[in-house]
Amino acid sequence: MILGGIRWPRNPDTDRFLHGDYPAGEQPEWLIGSGIIDEFGPDRVLFWARLPLVLVSCLLAALIYLWGRQMVGPAAALGGVILCTLDPVILGQSGFVTMDIGVTAFLMLFFFVLWNYVKNPTIARLVLTGFGMGLLSAPSFLPDSQFPWQAY
Repeated sequence: MILGGIRWPRNPDTDRFLHGDYPAGEQPEWLIGSGIIDEFGPDRVLFWARLPLVLVSCLLAALIYLWGRQMVGPAAALGGVILCTLDPVILGQSGFVTMDIGVTAFLMLFFFVLWNYVKNPTIARLVLTGFGMGLLSAPSFLPDSQFPWQAY
């Protein structure tokens, strides 16, 4: 969002939120988020919020092609990419700012590098496998406040 010129608002509410001074039932995420959208415009904010996930969706398609090409050849890999990109679930989730497409792409990345490591074990492939696992498990390192559904 910094690339798009969208900045975190500096006011007492956001400072209290960043320092965790709000009680558990009074989290102002929606109020702060609505303020950011109102200040910078919905088209601009949502474009920059959704762009990384669209790029992650492209990563998923590239991984399907690379892995499919290694397993069954370029024609079948292209067919797999076409099926992936035309899948309604992938099309629907690619534009939302949720973790669904990210988990899918990073799970695919992890399995792809793991499969390559198992086929031909080298130190570089082992490091890539660890990197893929790190990307896959990255959301679990966020504090619980980042996952509002865990409160229910």
